[in-house]
Amino acid sequence: MSGQRQATSNVVSSFIKTKFSNTKTSYNPGDIIDDMQHRFGINLSYHKAWRSKRKAVDEVRGNPNDSYEYVHQYLEKVLYIHTYQDYPKIGRLVAGISEDNNCGANWFNIFTTLSTIYISLIRTYFRLIQHYLPQLEIEC
Repeated sequence: MSGQRQATSNVVSSFIKTKFSNTKTSYNPGDIIDDMQHRFGINLSYHKAWRSKRKAVDEVRGNPNDSYEYVHQYLEKVLYIHTYQDYPKIGRLVAGISEDNNCGANWFNIFTTLSTIYISLIRTYFRLIQHYLPQLEIEC
């Protein structure tokens, strides 16, 4: 041994994981190297600091690949809720058919409203994808 203090990426990640409780925290591998040197006298390579950061972030916030699996379920729930928020409007249109002799016009209104609702659902779905997809740090 050369007399320099060393630490594994697991040990370093356990010390730095509190830094990542806020998603807006900017704590890069260079900061980790400086921090470990000043606090503990530990010399780290950039690669070990980077691995430590990844481990700490995954432990605090979860693995991005695992989070990605929940996006589909989340979007399904959003679309389900969005559909039932518009349900009274659909119900009023369907109920209006029995009150009106001009059924063709009401059916046209129903399908027009339904298409508007589903277009809105699709737009919501894609807005959510556009918002959350860039935030996922997926490594292939």
